[in-house]
Amino acid sequence: MAPKLMTLQFSVKQIACGLDHTAILTTNGNLYMMGSNFDGKLGFGDKTSTKNQMTPKLLDSLLGP
Repeated sequence: MAPKLMTLQFSVKQIACGLDHTAILTTNGNLYMMGSNFDGKLGFGDKTSTKNQMTPKLLDSLLGP
């Protein structure tokens, strides 16, 4: 799949790309994940889902109280 340009509603500090997933760290410390969720590798807690997350989704399990 070819890279695609996207507009985000937050400021990006760093991006890490794997074979089939991407992690986006924002300037305020939030982590967004996207890509293949095979075996729960995106960290959303559902290891049975193999659904692809095609847009960045906030990994809210890392948010403070």
